[in-house]
Amino acid sequence: IAMITEDPTDERSYGAAWFTLEQRLGLPFTAIRIEQLLQADLTRYDVIVMPDGNAAAYQSTLGERGIARLKRWADDGGTLVLIKGAAAFATRKGVEWTTAALKRTERPVQLFFDEKPDEKAPTREVDLPRVPGAILRVKVDPQHWLGFGLGGETSGKITSNYAFEPSRAGRIVSAYPATDTLKLAGFMWPESAPALARTPYAWVERSGSGQMIFFADDPNFRAAQLSTLQLFFNAVVVGPSFVR
Repeated sequence: IAMITEDPTDERSYGAAWFTLEQRLGLPFTAIRIEQLLQADLTRYDVIVMPDGNAAAYQSTLGERGIARLKRWADDGGTLVLIKGAAAFATRKGVEWTTAALKRTERPVQLFFDEKPDEKAPTREVDLPRVPGAILRVKVDPQHWLGFGLGGETSGKITSNYAFEPSRAGRIVSAYPATDTLKLAGFMWPESAPALARTPYAWVERSGSGQMIFFADDPNFRAAQLSTLQLFFNAVVVGPSFVR
């Protein structure tokens, strides 16, 4: 197992995955910086974990060379695990490792002198409002290896503005249910629930002889989110047994 560290990863996501792997699961791993990844012998690794991080920064830091190198490694039989911002990075133009896409919303353009938005005003695409912290119901397919050890559902801690249009080529293993059964606890804006409803939480896409496993949010949140730890364990430990 290798895990990308330092820029552009979020230190909280990296730290949570570090604690999960070493302290909870007893699994040693190699921390690898981007500049090392560009030179390292990647055939030493079965799994590379990309923690949450800024999607644009991932693309600029890896560059075309790094993006091509990771894709080639996956095509040759590797398992790449992408968490939250790393999953969003995979949707970007010039990367396109997944057929999933980030959902966005439209908002009327409001000028500084408008007391309220004009319904006839032009609109622009903006990111979805961020969920500041909610525990949401997550449906799981227990027949797929990524869902092994879980029943038909679990719960996930959500703190982001990411919602993904379902992948056309991948296998969706875990997803949020309909709006009326989505929230279990916490706070979310009214428009967040319909945006997240029936969108994937975790999915798997083939990449040549290997695969990429995507998480819409962090399954290791603060190293305390035990309800989704099994999904991460399956991705890292069970997943490599299911490459071609």
